[in-house]
Amino acid sequence: NKIADCIALFALDKVEAFPLDRHIGQGLSQWDDCPLRSGKGKIGTGEYRKAVQWAQNHFGPYAGYAGQYLFHGRRQEQSEEKLPFGTRWRGKFAAIPKDGPRWEALARKYLQ
Repeated sequence: NKIADCIALFALDKVEAFPLDRHIGQGLSQWDDCPLRSGKGKIGTGEYRKAVQWAQNHFGPYAGYAGQYLFHGRRQEQSEEKLPFGTRWRGKFAAIPKDGPRWEALARKYLQ
């Protein structure tokens, strides 16, 4: 169901389609009247259909856009809770020679 909804939204421009993944599910579970309670773990087919139908009724004909805002918001919240990528991986770059182009590219991308 999710793949079909993704194709409808992103490839066929059906903005009423609402692909539901764990990030969007976590955002939806914050509404009291949403049938999706936890938003964590695997979402069953029946629960998926009920949540998508609720979202389409709640957000209207542009539910797909609302889903993308939910996805982005959840990803932003999760990234703020963790350390930056460069801080977590600084020690793993030690094996790469520091005078090569690979080190320069990785340092530019992750360590600044």
